[in-house]
Amino acid sequence: MNNGQACIAGARLLVPENRLEDVKKVVRDTISGLKVGNPENEETSIGPLANQKQYEPCSGLHKIRRRRGAELLIGGEGHPDGLNEGFFVKADRLCRSTKNMRYRQEEVFGPVLSIMTYKTEQEAIEMANDTIYGLLAYVSSSDQKEPGKSLHK
Repeated sequence: MNNGQACIAGARLLVPENRLEDVKKVVRDTISGLKVGNPENEETSIGPLANQKQYEPCSGLHKIRRRRGAELLIGGEGHPDGLNEGFFVKADRLCRSTKNMRYRQEEVFGPVLSIMTYKTEQEAIEMANDTIYGLLAYVSSSDQKEPGKSLHK
């Protein structure tokens, strides 16, 4: 929604390390079914970014991510097929990002998701809070009684 250009866009996904392969499959399957294109077309899921200022950071992050060792699950450099003009970008989903990667710490305002793994709840809490910004967070848990109980500070 809004191509990730909103403060409510979830851009970081914390996943238990032992569930990463399952999550990667779900992410690939989900994103591969999304169509980038003209937002007036009913089949379009992701339209263009708002302007050049929004486009440049999203399109320039690809090289930085690869150089720093992030694994690109889907997306990548360049315009989506058939959309060579305008501010269209591919929806990116990355995992194995490192702590010092900018898009893991800041809002990108584009269709980018950083998938990070943790081993313990305490590590997940530290990762969630490892930003100077008040980034939006969603908590999902298998604990039906008290989901996210341990994430409260």
